[in-house]
Amino acid sequence: MSQLWLFDCDVAALGGVYTFAFLSVMTIFAVGNLLLKINRPSLRRIRTVSWGQNLVALAGVALALLGNIFGKPEVSE
Repeated sequence: MSQLWLFDCDVAALGGVYTFAFLSVMTIFAVGNLLLKINRPSLRRIRTVSWGQNLVALAGVALALLGNIFGKPEVSE
């Protein structure tokens, strides 16, 4: 309720904020996966992801985040 009050009941702006937050967390997750591959290559894992898959995921999430930032400049101000 406080966020609706802060954004003057503008649900579209609030949705934009949540979109930025979600995409930022997913970007950090992909960067964390890359750092694990670099710093802990011998760490045993049940599932592994290749370098290419991880880089494609990072590029896709970063592109989506940039698209939302430039596509909705009124929310990112």
